[in-house]
Amino acid sequence: MVSIKCSCGCNTTSSETHKFIDCCVCKKIYLHSCAELSITEIRTIKSKKGVSWSCRNCNILSSDINDLKAAILSLRNDLAAREKSAGIDDKAFEELLAELGDRNNRKQNIIMFGVPESDTHDANTRRSRELETVQAVLKALPSGMNTDHIEVHRIGRFVPDRRRPIKVRLSSSREAHTVLKHARRLRENEQSLVLGLVGSTFDLRDDRIRT
Repeated sequence: MVSIKCSCGCNTTSSETHKFIDCCVCKKIYLHSCAELSITEIRTIKSKKGVSWSCRNCNILSSDINDLKAAILSLRNDLAAREKSAGIDDKAFEELLAELGDRNNRKQNIIMFGVPESDTHDANTRRSRELETVQAVLKALPSGMNTDHIEVHRIGRFVPDRRRPIKVRLSSSREAHTVLKHARRLRENEQSLVLGLVGSTFDLRDDRIRT
């Protein structure tokens, strides 16, 4: 009998198919306890035509999309009202849309603090080392995310004996949300030992929070 493995990262496997449910969006399979459903609820969902279930990550993504649609609609309504009362030119309209797009793009970013500065003067080598460090930090988290497509960029000018924060661009706002959920682990001393960076204290923040 074929065993099924839960997609949440708990590594639970079982051949009892009635204990599992698949997400109608991403098609990943989850154990009933990880999906926060009872076996009876799973049986009911599977037996009802037109009834489906979506996982937490897909719900977050759907929520982000709905928030963006609502923000765009609100912006267009506001612009229409302003145009009627005072008039607005095309340039101002484009600037407002660009601002909205920038806010949405920042949902995919996280800011990482405490990553040691590389001692090399070669920009490409320095960027490569910083990328490897960030990937190691993220892979050590229990999020199980793919770090192959992330982008890193130091923020600010170099100052000796100071560690500039790094802006990390992930593939989606869902990945950023998942990583931030586990950010507290980076404040634990054992995290630094796992990475071989003794004395380093890491922290993550949402790029949309400006401090």
